Amino acid sequence: MPIAFRGVIDDATYRRSVDYTLAKGRFGDIANLFDAVLLIAVLFSGVLPWAFGSFTASFGASIWAMAGLLFVVGVALSILGLPFAWYAQFKLEGRFGFNTSTMRTWVFDRVKGFLLALLLGYPLLALVLKLIDWAGAVW
Repeated sequence: MPIAFRGVIDDATYRRSVDYTLAKGRFGDIANLFDAVLLIAVLFSGVLPWAFGSFTASFGASIWAMAGLLFVVGVALSILGLPFAWYAQFKLEGRFGFNTSTMRTWVFDRVKGFLLALLLGYPLLALVLKLIDWAGAVW
């Protein structure tokens, strides 16, 4: 144990926190690999042009519709990452005794995050798209 931690935490707690940090790093590598593979699949599968065509056919090509498309794609990608977030919270942290959350709290936090993204992120996304549209060729 480093000298700076002596007297602050015991050896067992320090060892457990080091083991947790290493396990979290390894799990983060796996989650990042999944995200990269998913992003490559989305970019090269043709799903984005299909989604764009479907969205514009249904909602038009307004700034709000384009922001909606980006929002829906972002939500879909986020949903696909939920199993990793769940595992990190309940299995990984639980294994080391660091999880103090309940499933209900975890779900509620995800719903709150979605609602905040909808209420704040969606209008900001539309604003950015409008600024890009307004800038025209200068962009």
